[in-house]
Amino acid sequence: MHDAPLSAVARTLALGLVAGLAIVSPACGGARKNECRMLEEFLDGEVPWQGAPRQAEMNQAGQAANWRWRAERAGERATAAAALALTEPDLVSLRAEITAHYGALVQSANATAAALERGDNAGLNAGAAAFDQRNNGRDALLQRLDTTCH
Repeated sequence: MHDAPLSAVARTLALGLVAGLAIVSPACGGARKNECRMLEEFLDGEVPWQGAPRQAEMNQAGQAANWRWRAERAGERATAAAALALTEPDLVSLRAEITAHYGALVQSANATAAALERGDNAGLNAGAAAFDQRNNGRDALLQRLDTTCH
């Protein structure tokens, strides 16, 4: 007879624990889910220089200005990435990689503009190739984000 009240207490505690986990788990997972979504939306956002005028249609000064403009847009993206409010350690690390990615785009765009201004064709080709290669690195970041979050 003494087992019945103990059993009821144990059952109540177990139900309370299960209910508590059901309430707490989504809250904990929800923050991570929100942070993953924030990074996904950031990386899936429009690449800011896709609408830039075609280089072939510009003179040398116009092309250099276009590369400086790309550097400014990439700098804005780097600043925006760094400002994303994240708390999950692996996502904070990924944010740092994303920020560095856009920082590298700034450097290669500025190097390309400087080569154009100097009339340095080899530097122009190297800078443009570096920019394209780094820009393609965005796909690797998206894949890493997908692996990290899903």
